[in-house]
Amino acid sequence: MTTTPSGTKYYKTVSGDTCQVISDKLGTFTVAQFQAWNPAVKSDCSQLYLDYYYCVAIPGTPTTRSTTSTTKTTSTTSSGPSPTQTGIISSCTKYYKTVSGDTCQVLSDRYGTFSVAQFVTWNPAVKPDCSLLFLGYYYCVAVPGTPTTRTSTSTTKKASPTPTPKGPQPQQPGIVSNCNRYYKVASGDSCYTIEQAQKVSAANFQKWNTGIKADCSNLFVGYYVCTGVA
Repeated sequence: MTTTPSGTKYYKTVSGDTCQVISDKLGTFTVAQFQAWNPAVKSDCSQLYLDYYYCVAIPGTPTTRSTTSTTKTTSTTSSGPSPTQTGIISSCTKYYKTVSGDTCQVLSDRYGTFSVAQFVTWNPAVKPDCSLLFLGYYYCVAVPGTPTTRTSTSTTKKASPTPTPKGPQPQQPGIVSNCNRYYKVASGDSCYTIEQAQKVSAANFQKWNTGIKADCSNLFVGYYVCTGVA
């Protein structure tokens, strides 16, 4: 890992961290500043790795949260649990508390009663790219009219993939032939959490697992994916 010589404070990443999450969590710098201090993470933050130390302060960086750098505002609704983010739809009828590994797509797949777009509409503070979904916060997962059982259109996990003959089984389809390291998908996993835990870039994960969609909607629990090649 490369660190900046002028760095005065470092932070060790945990599961679920993104550049935006770290900026919001500490509240003393912007995402652009974090990327300038840690250029190896790339402009899209695709090279931010789990359990690595990153520079989060240089001489002159504020020591207390600034009013412009934090978006993680805690609020409660009149009838909902706490903590929540601002802007949750007032007609929410059911809440869910996030755990490690959750993403908007993971929650949509887990419940099977709403789409990612609906989840973002009910919880606009998470942003369209879900970059501001916070661990341990409550989010709306149902409004009047939301199905109470899984719908055939909301879940993409309709059929098991056909395994490939090489390596541990069962496998996601489309694994490259020179794969020499595998990971078995567990409940709650997403492409992002696997990439972070296995220290694999998003680009390589997609290149080595060609059958997985760009939105990771067809990642199957209990199946092996490729996390390294020869």
